[in-house]
Amino acid sequence: MDVAVEALDAKVSTFMDWCRSRGLETDAAIALAVGRKRDVTIRNWRESGDVPGWLPYACFGYGLLQEQQMQRYPKIPDWSVALLTEWRHRMGLGSDKQFGDAIGLSKQAVFKWYAYSSVPQYVSRVCLGYQWLVETHGAGSDPWKCLADEAAKPSKIGDR
Repeated sequence: MDVAVEALDAKVSTFMDWCRSRGLETDAAIALAVGRKRDVTIRNWRESGDVPGWLPYACFGYGLLQEQQMQRYPKIPDWSVALLTEWRHRMGLGSDKQFGDAIGLSKQAVFKWYAYSSVPQYVSRVCLGYQWLVETHGAGSDPWKCLADEAAKPSKIGDR
C-alpha cells in the first residue's frame, strides 16, 4: 500500500476511534459533533480517507465542551466575526494566512468568512480545540498524535 494512502487511512482510523470513545456511533451524531450539516460528509471521509486538517481541532473542541457541560451532546457556541477576530489576536494569529495555516484551512476560506461576515458553525469547535492543544501540549504538537492519545482515554461523559 502507498505510504500516503496508509497515512490517510490512519487519520480516518484515529478519527473514528475518537468518535467511538466519545459515544458518537452514528454518522449523524459525528456530523453534529464536528459541525458538519450532513452525515454524508462523514461517510465520504471514511470511504475516501481524505479528512480535513482542521478535524482534530474540532474533535478537541467538542471534547472540551462535553467535559465542561458534562453532556454527550453539549450546546455549541456560535461565534461572530468580532469574537473570532478577538480570539485570533489573543492567540497571535493575526493574518488570515497565519490563522489558516494553524488550523488547517486556506487563507482564502478565512477571507471569505470576513467578506460575508459569517463564521461557519464548525469554527468555534476548531478554535476551542486549537487553543486546548496549544495550552495542553504546546504549539507545534502533532494534532493527529494527540487525537490518538485522546481516543485511548475513557470518556468522562456517561450516557447523558
